[in-house]
Amino acid sequence: KKAGTMPERHFSRLLAIWIFSCGISAAFQSQAQNWRHPERDTVIYRYPMRIEPEISGSFAELRSTHFHGGMDFRTQQREGIKVYSAAPGYIVRATVERASYGNALYVWHPNGTLSIYGHLKKFSQPVKRRVKRLQRQSGQFEVSLDNLYIKTRKNRAIARSGNTGASGGPHLHFEL
Repeated sequence: KKAGTMPERHFSRLLAIWIFSCGISAAFQSQAQNWRHPERDTVIYRYPMRIEPEISGSFAELRSTHFHGGMDFRTQQREGIKVYSAAPGYIVRATVERASYGNALYVWHPNGTLSIYGHLKKFSQPVKRRVKRLQRQSGQFEVSLDNLYIKTRKNRAIARSGNTGASGGPHLHFEL
């Protein structure tokens, strides 16, 4: 490394903070618009689990096979920890894959943001029923359900953390 250059790890954390701040700033700027939709004016994001946040992978890491587009949070080397939506909204997509995010949920929030939760062990019951039905109908393990529109509440779990897909151990992959 050249003298005076910023270490890669420090840079990726600064970049993640900047991008997250831009998203939060956009959410607050949306309040200035007169949308007449009460949920759009009151979005407050929360950490998606009820355990101490501990980062195991940063946003914008250059990995050997890809660019990492989210944050990875440790789950105390356990699977099955309740995962909550970062804000009220609608589960609009669920995917089951052998690679990539494995079991993943996509939640649309009324302010226009989308949160993604990857490497999940289990989905909540409404999603699980629809996934199983599509798997039986298609005869395929890997499925993608779009246009779900299942409402999420602030304190209701949407899934359980896991180790599915291209995962090196139990954790939650989170994107906003």
